[in-house]
Amino acid sequence: MLQTEVKREGKKPLVAYFGGFKLGYKKDSVIVDAMPTGKVFSIKSQLIDRLTHLHAPF
Repeated sequence: MLQTEVKREGKKPLVAYFGGFKLGYKKDSVIVDAMPTGKVFSIKSQLIDRLTHLHAPF
């Protein structure tokens, strides 16, 4: 949790909180790391692909 405070003359300070919720977990959970199927990334970048199609004969 993050907290910030702005002190003011003659008034109570302004206080802001960010976060503060508890992250829970399950002790009996099972993690399954499966390899993704299909095309994950391209060897050629999108820019190179677009440029080669731009100059390709029709």
